[in-house]
Amino acid sequence: MGSRSSAGRPFYWCTYSGHARYTVFIFNSYSDMAGCSSSASLVSLPVPSSSQVPHSKVNLKRARILVRSHVANHTVPGYVACNEEENILTWERFLQPRISFGVPMERMLGGEESTHMDMVNMLLKLYKNEKYILCVEQLGLEEATYLVTFKEAATSMSVLRSLWQAHWLHQNRPKQDDVAAWLEESLSALEDGFADFIKQMEEAGWDQSQIFLKVPKEPVLVLEHLDQEV
Repeated sequence: MGSRSSAGRPFYWCTYSGHARYTVFIFNSYSDMAGCSSSASLVSLPVPSSSQVPHSKVNLKRARILVRSHVANHTVPGYVACNEEENILTWERFLQPRISFGVPMERMLGGEESTHMDMVNMLLKLYKNEKYILCVEQLGLEEATYLVTFKEAATSMSVLRSLWQAHWLHQNRPKQDDVAAWLEESLSALEDGFADFIKQMEEAGWDQSQIFLKVPKEPVLVLEHLDQEV
């Protein structure tokens, strides 16, 4: 139900959540709001958490919660517990670990151009069985950023696998500066642990057909001829 009072007054309507009633005001200008605030008490409206809209679809934030729990504790929460933990207002860019999907290969390589081919060959060999390539970008003393580029035919499951690997890397920092060995170890952990992760997801009530993790359209790494050489 809505109403508009005399000039300078806000448009408003009433809404209900359970047994609580809220009045929502829309002001035409800041001056209108200032004038109204002197005679009315303005309160912040509650923002519903995702737990109020329970469902078992797996988006990126929920995938992070599931993966983090499995990597850290070898458990996967059900969708009710996951929804209670999810914060729908948290931006992806502020979540840890920091992961950038759909990164150009040039950003992964970095450094001196003379070392690019060696780096490419190393990454292709490491990820020959995956539909993505993940590398680590370390910016000084800041937290590492995990860079992911996808190959052709990558799917939501490819995104989920890269997410699991990134969380494992975040939990298991290297004792030495051998990045190649660290990535290889993480891929071995992925091979050993991902099947258990999927099994626990199913046991917790998650449906694989409800995993919706967007694969960036660009850039896509085309490796048909290169895969035959590594």
